[in-house]
Amino acid sequence: MRENDPQVWSPPVTLVTPRDDVTRVLFEPALERAIEYLRAVGYFSSSWIAANASGLAKLAANGGRAKWITSPHLSNDDWEALQSGASGYEQVFTPPALNEIEALKVLLHDDTRNALAWMVHEGILEFRIAVPRSGLSDFQDFHTKFGIFCDSDGPSIAFIGSLNESAHSLRNHEVISIFFRDRVGEAERIDGLLSLFDRAWADEDEYYTVLALPDAVKDSLESLRTGSRPFPRPKLPIRRILRAYQEDAVVAWIENGRRGIFEMATGTGKTKTALACLEEVLALRNAPTIVLIACPFQHLVDQWGDEVVDLGLPVVHAHEASAKWRPELYEYVRSVDAGLDKGLVVVTTYATLTSTHLQAALEPHASQTLFIADECHYLGSRQTLSGMNEDYPYRVGLSATPERYFDPGGTSAISVYFNGKCFEYGMEQAISEGFLVPYVYEPEFVELNGSESEEYIRLSLQLARMAAGSRNGDLSEGAKQIAMRRARVLNNAESKIRWLESHLETRAASEWRHTLVYSGDRLFRQVTSLIGASRGIRVHEFTARQSRRERKTLLERFGSGDLQILAAMKCLDEGVDVPPTRTAFFLASSGNPREFVQRRGRILRPSPGKSEARIIDSIALPSTSLSHEGRDDAGWRAARSALRSQLRRATEFARLAVNRVSAEDALFDIRLRYDLPIDEADEEQRAIDQLATELGDET
Repeated sequence: MRENDPQVWSPPVTLVTPRDDVTRVLFEPALERAIEYLRAVGYFSSSWIAANASGLAKLAANGGRAKWITSPHLSNDDWEALQSGASGYEQVFTPPALNEIEALKVLLHDDTRNALAWMVHEGILEFRIAVPRSGLSDFQDFHTKFGIFCDSDGPSIAFIGSLNESAHSLRNHEVISIFFRDRVGEAERIDGLLSLFDRAWADEDEYYTVLALPDAVKDSLESLRTGSRPFPRPKLPIRRILRAYQEDAVVAWIENGRRGIFEMATGTGKTKTALACLEEVLALRNAPTIVLIACPFQHLVDQWGDEVVDLGLPVVHAHEASAKWRPELYEYVRSVDAGLDKGLVVVTTYATLTSTHLQAALEPHASQTLFIADECHYLGSRQTLSGMNEDYPYRVGLSATPERYFDPGGTSAISVYFNGKCFEYGMEQAISEGFLVPYVYEPEFVELNGSESEEYIRLSLQLARMAAGSRNGDLSEGAKQIAMRRARVLNNAESKIRWLESHLETRAASEWRHTLVYSGDRLFRQVTSLIGASRGIRVHEFTARQSRRERKTLLERFGSGDLQILAAMKCLDEGVDVPPTRTAFFLASSGNPREFVQRRGRILRPSPGKSEARIIDSIALPSTSLSHEGRDDAGWRAARSALRSQLRRATEFARLAVNRVSAEDALFDIRLRYDLPIDEADEEQRAIDQLATELGDET
């Protein structure tokens, strides 16, 4: 297996997951050099296809083929994809040419099961199912685990070990031994494994029958499979192509009475899943239906409007002054009443949702309404609770983080209204299954200067006195203002400019492509000036000052590389997608988990050629020169408070990072210095942290 240059690639002798990245070290380089991949494995999942999209795309472009022998223990969705490819395949998309590697990678990663069915149908991938031979009931599952890569000279590399063919297995502790043709004594080992594979593929194994897929389908191997649903799966609308977990979400919603919250990580397709629910309701009712979609921001109203325009229903954008949308809304409602329109979509903001005009127009039709609440955690505020109409029969709540931060009452109200969470798909699962990219997390500490430190200490003492005198942990308006000022001291520390400058000095201008920089409000101009004017890097601000059209242009330029850096404050938090992002610098961040989790999710969205992301996080503390070791010292307590407010974010980011151990090590010493166990909390801090519920991002 030779690269285009004269060098010969040689894999290591042993790999251990998750310490070693098997995809990067073995599968990707081996597949891109191979013309055939042979795999005998106990368990197969299409998530492995998504995780290895890059290598498989290059294998296909080489004119290569892949063959699997596996047990019948497949998920319903994978089984259906393989059956479709082997027999009744119907084309649901226009496939790219095999030499269009980037397009193939995107298809394999983003639409894995449809791509799997197509490639099986085309003979690029071939599967056979192994089961114990008739009369050999003492033998159990086919549990072999080895693989062989072949080039034009024959079998070149083989591996054997405990690794199954799934994205999940890549995160298990597995040991894989690798044999390379050009190493002394290893060609014979490879030939031996090839002989085993060929005999099994030809159905010559004495213990296991190996069936081609059409025969496996015909012989009804469904009864041998595990994990089948104990109930008939509802037939979902076929117009919208969903990932397997999105289909599972819709099914769970139907079984939950067509109500429920989808707690799905940012970047995993909540909108698409909700639209499938919408189509299901339209098909179910076959009668006039009102679709009411509420979201927190105006730019999301526009985005939802774009998503529903192809439904064939009139769409009303109800936000801002009612004079702009009220006449159109009443006209379409009358049209629905007269039977001239089969339904109506109203997209609105939470601010308008509770308005008298909107409620009056829609109330007579409440019993025929589907209510979709995007970022449904906003519904729990005092201002929007009245928007949860009990007469709406169909309800969808969407949020990566539906729990309201330090607001159990609002959280409970949302949960009761939507009949609880009906489906969860977290970031860890999305990363492991290849729908979000893995990331490296680098927490770095910076110090406030003398005057900033003194200001932070002064505000901390003042805030502590007010918090101690508060009732039920609720802070006064004056205390909230002090807390905001204190948070801005951390987010706008002058040392963060020097910190960013040090990174600029160590990286060439060409290395800043596809980078996001989040900054505090007071530092924002300094940051953009430092990056652009003084460094010659192509940067542009991305703020509320840009129109929707301008933002679209900026994101297109960012994706193409024409703009290397986008500098933002808050505008990229909810509803704006930036998949090309490879690196993000946090000079400012919120203490609210909802906001920093969403911010991370946007950075991890997959994009062609993107294998992982990098998050570099500045954590600001008062100067150590003002802090003595001891709980009685005001400086020590202020530094401890500053650290605690930021460790929630740092700990969560470190937990799912590929470099978890080193990231947590970076936090350990500072935790020890300020006596901060991971789960440490106190009532004073709870009262202060509660501000994040109302204030959001302190920038």
